[in-house]
Amino acid sequence: MKVLTSSYYHEFACLGGSCPVTCCFGWGIPLDREACDVYARTKGLWGMRLRMRVTGSKLKAFRLSMGKCPFHNGRRLCSIQLSLGVDHMPRVCREYPRQLMNLGPFGIRLLDTGCPEAARLLLHAEKPFALIPEEEGDFPECHVTNEDKGFPEALAAALRALLDMLEEEEKTPAGLNRFAELLYAFAGEAHASSVGGGGLPDPRRIDPVRSLPLFPFSIMLYNAMLSTPLFEERLSLLSPALYRPLRYYYRLFDRQTEIEGQKRLAEMAEKYFAEAPERMEKYLRLTGHFLMLDWFDLVEDYSFHSHLLQAVIHANLILLLDLLILEKEGELSEERQTAVLAAYTRRAHHNEDVAKALYRCLMDRYG
Repeated sequence: MKVLTSSYYHEFACLGGSCPVTCCFGWGIPLDREACDVYARTKGLWGMRLRMRVTGSKLKAFRLSMGKCPFHNGRRLCSIQLSLGVDHMPRVCREYPRQLMNLGPFGIRLLDTGCPEAARLLLHAEKPFALIPEEEGDFPECHVTNEDKGFPEALAAALRALLDMLEEEEKTPAGLNRFAELLYAFAGEAHASSVGGGGLPDPRRIDPVRSLPLFPFSIMLYNAMLSTPLFEERLSLLSPALYRPLRYYYRLFDRQTEIEGQKRLAEMAEKYFAEAPERMEKYLRLTGHFLMLDWFDLVEDYSFHSHLLQAVIHANLILLLDLLILEKEGELSEERQTAVLAAYTRRAHHNEDVAKALYRCLMDRYG
């Protein structure tokens, strides 16, 4: 089948035990039916160890130990893979951070930036917005239930148009703000048109709503977002890379009025981009990446505002983290940017409670 693949997908190679943020810690590890069947047939001590660590009735997963996979060994490697081979690993462990989706007419292959190496590749990719058509013989089974067979292809065409427009946009905060306004307007028209049976509108014919401060966000919107489950004291253990700059945010702005805080934030952002205008490219890339990552969920739920505006939210919050780190530490290394992007992706993109709370903050202000 034809597969649309992100332009840097094939450059990925797992860092193994040298990875600074292991994918075996901090989230559940679901087990596919194939893995459960293999574990049920595995004999001897290993078979007993595997079955003892499986929990759940309908949805199976490994029982975590101190927040990490029980088979994550002292060398930061998978003991299942080392002892039994790749075929005994759960599918998610074999594939991550590769995101594979079979939409029926075609497939999608992306990299998830919850992985530091995938995050590094995104930040250095020459053409991060491209989805390249390739031929692929073997691909996961299609589970799409949408009966509108032409909808995935219409979505792919609209996404290509939006990514082209993002690439053509002026590489400034004002340029990204215009694109965010376009996404906001497109989401409204696409929802209304799809519900009415009219198909998707052409993004290039959309007239955006102007004067919405969607990049950077206002200090009041940042305040609201940091009052969600994005930030909590437990984060100091779960993700110090996020906890430290977010904690510093309160030290900077807690005792300032809205006007004082907005002025300070604007000065930080203005200085940041004035010192190195090429920094803006990063937030354009992030917007395009998160737009692609969520886009094809629309095949099933038609939640245009939710999926499109998540890209705007994520680009803004990563900008805020970068500004805070630079203000506090005086430098923002490539290694630090990669670690923060990976930690943020896990905390905000893959945590449904956090993602929904951030979206509600945005819609409460502009919805």
